[in-house]
Amino acid sequence: MRQTTIAVLFLAATTLGLEPAGALPPGDFSFRGPSADLFMGGRPAIALPLLLRTADLTPAQRARVHEIMRGHDRRLQQLSSDLRTATEALTDDLFTTGAVSREDVDARLRRVADVRSQLMREGVSVALAVREVLTPEQLTRAAEVHSRLKRLHGEMKTLIGEPF
Repeated sequence: MRQTTIAVLFLAATTLGLEPAGALPPGDFSFRGPSADLFMGGRPAIALPLLLRTADLTPAQRARVHEIMRGHDRRLQQLSSDLRTATEALTDDLFTTGAVSREDVDARLRRVADVRSQLMREGVSVALAVREVLTPEQLTRAAEVHSRLKRLHGEMKTLIGEPF
């Protein structure tokens, strides 16, 4: 069975990286991209793969999840590309040798924020569609795993300090 990556939403500092459909082996719901920490700490992209890994999906559920992800893949890839372009334009403006006005930077910031918002909305759409495939028991298990991960994240902050 072909697998598509899920790069649901949410970008950390710059972009949400996506891989083309079929790039991962069957059963691998890994998120592999430059901003792989979404859903955690308010950034959802990493939580969905974790949820799927712990949900013990049936073959029918797995097929439905792949279908959902494939249905959103093109839009997520486009938004990811748009975000990368918008972020690079902002960075280029900030590191130019010429004059840069606040208005120019504000326009670039608005574009980055707009694309991020679109990307997050698309990712949330994927996550909501995937949730509908899961049983109440699977959702309970996912909530338990999420809660444990949050506690571990807190422990890491305590032991190591920021930026965890």
